[in-house]
Amino acid sequence: MEPFLAVIVVVLLGVAGYLYLSRQSTAPTDAKRPPNGPTEVAKPSKPVAKKPVKHHHAHHHAPHSDAAKAKQVHLPDHALLSHVLKGHTGPITSACFSPNGRFIATASTDRTIRLTLRESLGSKNPTFKTINIPYDYATTCTFSCDGKTLGAVTADGQAVHMYSKFKAKPELTHTFPIHEHPQGVASLLLNDVGDDWTTVVTVGKDDDTDIRCWAVDGTLLQSTNLNQLQAYHGVQSKDNRFIAVASFTPEVKVQYMSKPRNPETPKPRNPWLCVNPGYIHS
Repeated sequence: MEPFLAVIVVVLLGVAGYLYLSRQSTAPTDAKRPPNGPTEVAKPSKPVAKKPVKHHHAHHHAPHSDAAKAKQVHLPDHALLSHVLKGHTGPITSACFSPNGRFIATASTDRTIRLTLRESLGSKNPTFKTINIPYDYATTCTFSCDGKTLGAVTADGQAVHMYSKFKAKPELTHTFPIHEHPQGVASLLLNDVGDDWTTVVTVGKDDDTDIRCWAVDGTLLQSTNLNQLQAYHGVQSKDNRFIAVASFTPEVKVQYMSKPRNPETPKPRNPWLCVNPGYIHS
């Protein structure tokens, strides 16, 4: 019996010794390992790496914001700036002075033409008259040489409107369509010599290089082609005898307007003058 108990004691001591040695061997490894494991150490390192990147990104865009602010800086007005006309609610398509300089006509896409009295520009509330164009707007406007008539060309309807009586309330006196200019009108000229001879001259726009003369009732009197690639702008002399048109080519064609014997049917003559730099050829 005693040998059997001795064997049991030896076995128990061996098991206890094995457990003790096993625990001692695993203790140093657990002491070196963080309590939350290696995966928890990598998580706090990620936002630390992002912070300097975000700071550098914001610093990189700072010059762009400064440049945008620099573009918004208001430049000082010119020393010779006299007045600024306000009141329209859309872009200005045309502006012109009356021959005597009393009125300034401004056309806008807001479907109005404003006639401002030049003498009132220095006041707080300038005096002006408004011409309304229903469902359309004027692309160009011009005065007659006596300043009593204002002509305008509409965009959608492609029509000529003529107004008078500016001191009281502007009235529409004549209107007629100009569908012969499919691309619109670059310039509108009012030729009036005396009280009985008045014609309306329209200069085609872009590829339409026709010059057309009309009576105030819309009758087409004469049509002439510039034989140019494009027409840009037309002007007339103060005596209404010459019309010059700027076009694509490096020359200006000048047409002479003659007053016929019958004042009701004025027609332009055909001779042309080609004005080149420093020379005039007939």
